[in-house]
Amino acid sequence: MVIILVGLDVFNCSHKTPVKSISPNSCNHHKHNNLTHMQKSSLYLTQKPLLKGLLCFLLILVTVKFGFQFPINAWFKWIGFFIFIIAILQLLHNSSIKYKKLYIWAILTIFIAHTSVLGGFYVAYGDTLDEMILFHALSNTNASESSEFISQNAIILFQVVSLSALLFWLTQRCLTIKSISKQTRNTLWAVMVITTLLHLNNTYRQQNPLFYWAKKVTNYQKQQQLLLQTSETLSKVKKTLQEWNASFDGRDNQIVILVFGESLNKSNMQIYGYKRETTPKLEALSHEDNMCVFTDVLSGAASTQPAIERILSTKTITNPNIREADVMMLAKSVGYKTYWITNQKDYYLYANFVSQADYVKQTNLSATGRSNSSLDENLLDPIEFAIHEQIKQPKLIVIHMIGQHPHYQLRYPEIFETFLGNDEVDAELERNGIFFWNRTQRKYYDNSIRYTDHLIGSMIEQLKNIPQPARLLFVSDHGQEVAHTKNYTGHAPNLVSGYQVPLLTWHNNKDHFNCARSNLNKPYQTDILDWGLLTFLNINTPQKSPSNDIFNPNFQPRQRWLGNQKKPIE
Repeated sequence: MVIILVGLDVFNCSHKTPVKSISPNSCNHHKHNNLTHMQKSSLYLTQKPLLKGLLCFLLILVTVKFGFQFPINAWFKWIGFFIFIIAILQLLHNSSIKYKKLYIWAILTIFIAHTSVLGGFYVAYGDTLDEMILFHALSNTNASESSEFISQNAIILFQVVSLSALLFWLTQRCLTIKSISKQTRNTLWAVMVITTLLHLNNTYRQQNPLFYWAKKVTNYQKQQQLLLQTSETLSKVKKTLQEWNASFDGRDNQIVILVFGESLNKSNMQIYGYKRETTPKLEALSHEDNMCVFTDVLSGAASTQPAIERILSTKTITNPNIREADVMMLAKSVGYKTYWITNQKDYYLYANFVSQADYVKQTNLSATGRSNSSLDENLLDPIEFAIHEQIKQPKLIVIHMIGQHPHYQLRYPEIFETFLGNDEVDAELERNGIFFWNRTQRKYYDNSIRYTDHLIGSMIEQLKNIPQPARLLFVSDHGQEVAHTKNYTGHAPNLVSGYQVPLLTWHNNKDHFNCARSNLNKPYQTDILDWGLLTFLNINTPQKSPSNDIFNPNFQPRQRWLGNQKKPIE
């Protein structure tokens, strides 16, 4: 828009002669017959600044979109901020400010360098920049590694440098208008004021290199501080291992898989009575003696970090600060080889638990973590490797899915677009006054659950066909409100729907795990699941608590809470 407005303001041949003075002689029209085709085209564009501005602007957009391989959403965000840059540069170009050329070059250099770094990550890795990867690499790279990186990525580096030079040149070509009207100048000021005010929006603000890199550096420093603090905490916690005096009474070749779902409300699962067929594989397995389905389970928190921390450690809702030896430590202390295979990116969990694993596989390499479309099927190959790795010790394989984390439509491939048209569930939601948007989100959510069911079924099929005893436990970190009780979809820390989760176990025919079926319908909260996990892992310790162990016949239900004791559940 800015380029068009500026282009409309100029109608002379050299950007120096007013329109009223143009004549055939002044533009040397009598010499046109002696010009080459390229020279004629160049002169034509000079005489048509509107067309020149449009072509220049379009070439810049095409360069960024296809040269740097920007995804469509990132591209549109980039365009929004580029308009801000063009407005500033054009106003500077037509000002009488001293050293204006220096300012223009400085702004262009910073902006294009920023664009090139982001574009380089898209070209090289197909994803957004991850500050932890970038800063860690910069701070831990020597001359030899740098040389090796350059030689291995010479083509990509040449592409990025060439595109940067082209972008710099094209942007300069858009700023060759030396005289603009008062109306155009006012329009440019209006655009700059509007885009400056848009910086109040965090999404827009993060397109600005100054804010973007300041946030990246701050995030990196916070993560480094967190890692340091966590390392110190873990060192203290490990000293408590001896007090647990843990021992192992399972079989040396047994395989235990712990699967963490994400944002999965059990109310939307067919296996729990939901009207849509969202979990046909689990439904079929539930009729076999090998599976136990617990029916009245709430999570220990409504968000991922505290929920999983309370599952794996001695921290609970009522005692959120007591941290002793955790499940990962105890498993390793009795001889388990531990694996952590994740489709999420969570630095807090990494520092506290993932870093303890013997084998770590991160399938989601995006800097945006849960905001991208990395599918959970990417977990299957690493899981197969972990199951079939030939070792003479028991295995604990922890799997962290991205599951049903918003945005739901990103969580499954197109083939699982199952619930599209109007059905009984949709009609009931409409009768209850649920808006079309939320009914659509419910369909996306249910499609994603159908996909999760397929993946859990695939994991179980792998375990059926191995010679070792194997068992699997599936639990979601927390629930989700998807128009269950109100016109809303998302995390719900103050609603029961934000805590309702599935909990089920399965074992193959070589294993004989007793899940204590007398507890299947008892009320339970997963902040004490660590006691049950010790039983599930065949870990004995004098500190065991049978009344907190869901797999023990002596389990006793206790008070359950929403939101860190803010609201008791009757």
